[in-house]
Amino acid sequence: MKFCMYKFFLCTLTCIFLSNCSTVPATKTSTPDVLAHPTPSSHAPEDNPFYIPPSQIDTNAKQFMQNINAGGLMSTVFNREIEKETAKNPGVGEVMRRAFNNIQIDDFENLGAKVYTRHMSKPALEEMKKFTEGPVGGRFFRSVFAYIAESKPIDTTEVMRQFNADELTALLKFTQSDAFLEMQKKLPIINKDMEVEGEKLGEKVVKAYLKNSP
Repeated sequence: MKFCMYKFFLCTLTCIFLSNCSTVPATKTSTPDVLAHPTPSSHAPEDNPFYIPPSQIDTNAKQFMQNINAGGLMSTVFNREIEKETAKNPGVGEVMRRAFNNIQIDDFENLGAKVYTRHMSKPALEEMKKFTEGPVGGRFFRSVFAYIAESKPIDTTEVMRQFNADELTALLKFTQSDAFLEMQKKLPIINKDMEVEGEKLGEKVVKAYLKNSP
């Protein structure tokens, strides 16, 4: 049972993958990884399984996660998958619900930000944050992630239909930026690391649940 729950949590985290958004071949080399900057965590005690030290999260990476609503998406998918599991196996579903009862959107964001901090350069993270703070970048990523949240194939034509010529020009410029090309190049290792971190967190959460259960 525990193994299944680890894998379940792992799968929900992979929904943050941005590979479906990437359509321009990477041609530039990435810059070195960046040291993290402190950012708040939703669970402060270090013995809490959700806790991530602020030193491991770059503020730009955290803001990028917030701008694209990554935490909200992951939380939606996570809760939906718990409901599916509950329908198939009520006991397992209830155990999962209890184990992850305290997880918050902020925890999902922090985990994603931790992985992006580890693999993306500071200039790239800052550029991604700035782009997604604007109406074009934020709307683009939210539109794409809306399909993921509904478990639907991304309709690129429909997504692009939402933008006028000036906005499309801004999007195209971003796909040629160093930040986008670096992100695209590093997506395979980011995705793999997201799986590893998700599995580690799932294991810690379940162990904490079993330890504290009567």
